[in-house]
Amino acid sequence: MKFYEQYLDPKLPVAQLVVDWSSERCAMGEIARLVDTIKPMIWAEQIPRRLGGKATGAELRNDKRQLRRLTHGLRTVLASWGRLSDGPTVWNWDVISPDQKRRGAQMDVVASIRDQLGIVEVKRRYGVTCAIHLGLHQWANRACQTWCLEEDLYHRILETEQPRPT
Repeated sequence: MKFYEQYLDPKLPVAQLVVDWSSERCAMGEIARLVDTIKPMIWAEQIPRRLGGKATGAELRNDKRQLRRLTHGLRTVLASWGRLSDGPTVWNWDVISPDQKRRGAQMDVVASIRDQLGIVEVKRRYGVTCAIHLGLHQWANRACQTWCLEEDLYHRILETEQPRPT
């Protein structure tokens, strides 16, 4: 069994899914999702006391550290998706929409990570299943590795969510 085949979902209605599915559209969708995930984090990093006036120094440091680790790791994942598509490989991080700023200001890092884990799991199942059905085994392998890289990043950050002792 190949690595990516463990994510194959035989219960999915593949014949209906592959009508609209393409590896390029899948990769471009992942790029858009990641850019929309990273920009609020960039904004959140810039807010000095984002957690409020009652947050301790350790909580503030932990929040900033988590956001820095997430943005760095997700930019690496984003670059991997860029290599799997014909899409852009350079993004303008200075343009952040009002909605992204609002989400960044209100972001609960742990809840956001848990949301993204669910999204990654579903996208990986659908993407791998459709790619294998269309005979795109090499693409399925590379895309699956990219989704697993993102998933591992989230798990590593969740494992270290407790603030470091001062």
